[in-house]
Amino acid sequence: MRRRFTLAILFAAAAAAALGAQGQRIRSGVELVSLNVTVTDGSGKYVSDLTQEEFEVYEDGAKQKLTFFSRTQQPISLALLLDTSASMDERMAIAQEAAIGFARQLHKEDQAEVIDFDSQRRSTTRSTSR
Repeated sequence: MRRRFTLAILFAAAAAAALGAQGQRIRSGVELVSLNVTVTDGSGKYVSDLTQEEFEVYEDGAKQKLTFFSRTQQPISLALLLDTSASMDERMAIAQEAAIGFARQLHKEDQAEVIDFDSQRRSTTRSTSR
């Protein structure tokens, strides 16, 4: 996706240069900006049932019109750090259970990597989808 976007910018720049050479003006602007948000209440709990009418977006103090609103969950990319030092010997089983439980909550589109560390860092998995 990023490659297509970069190519689109390059083509637009080339077209602008060609038209500029012909003495024509080019005007551009952004009509749609995507905002990914996470909402929490005063106690830090996630709020997931908001409607478009409950959102206000401001840019430089000016309220902006929302033209599209969607409550979809986006994939995440993360690294799970696991302390494997000697200080964890007695608690390693609990830490491993917690890591496995966390990994089971990931969705198919999510990406995760496990990194263990003691005095050095080791990546035990490559970043991969579930």
